[in-house]
Amino acid sequence: MSLLGYQGLFAQKDKSTSRLEGIALFYKHEKFDLQEARKMSINEIADEIMPQAECREFGEVVILATLRDKITKKLLVIGNTHILWGDLLKPVTQACEIALVTQALRDKVASLKLQGESVAYILCGDFNIDPPYPAYELLNRGKLDEEHFSKLQTVDYLKFPKDFIKPQQVMAEQISLLNSLKEHIYNPLTDLQSAYKVVMGSEPECTSYEDDGSLTWTTDYIWFDSKTLMPTAALETIPGSKVAEYGGFPSEFYPSDHVSLKAHFKFVDKVP
Repeated sequence: MSLLGYQGLFAQKDKSTSRLEGIALFYKHEKFDLQEARKMSINEIADEIMPQAECREFGEVVILATLRDKITKKLLVIGNTHILWGDLLKPVTQACEIALVTQALRDKVASLKLQGESVAYILCGDFNIDPPYPAYELLNRGKLDEEHFSKLQTVDYLKFPKDFIKPQQVMAEQISLLNSLKEHIYNPLTDLQSAYKVVMGSEPECTSYEDDGSLTWTTDYIWFDSKTLMPTAALETIPGSKVAEYGGFPSEFYPSDHVSLKAHFKFVDKVP
């Protein structure tokens, strides 16, 4: 990536996950100066935002990178995260992690605005949720209504691979987590919109495919601040039928288990 003019940041997952992996964020140094980079586990965000909860459920990570555009001098905060997969058995944990990440991003943007900066933001990553999931509505609408909270306590809407025995109900620990943290499950980024939904009219048909070709998910997204940014283009994704011809992925034709998403943005000149 450095040969292509990019500099990168990496954050490894919390040791509590027992997984030696993480997330990376790259930026082109010809266009941006890195002002600040914060790498943290979502557990750290929980400790800051709701220390009284004493909850250590969230071992995934987030990178918040503050970049200054060299031409406009505006700041762009990029949030990159990877929300828990958990074999689809922890939908409440997923919703909590998403809520905490959005609150951390809000706090960073707010602190920069207090310094008189012009700030835009993007939130992207593998969120491990399909559009029908309640946690998607948390990103899309900013909050969950009682119907969505009720849905979080069921397994009816969840899609499982054919070799996976679908549980009859959500684990008791998930219900307990919801009861204790319900008031914290909200997204304060009220101007958040999906780049693909704006440009293409809908989310991608699929961004991840079961390796035996039996099931697709749309789990990856690029969200942006609609007051300060405008998406001008998005990369067309591979139709699920085309991937199915090759038996899913990863494969010799599709080396990753996720497809690539890409969007172009421009700064909005006048912010109302």
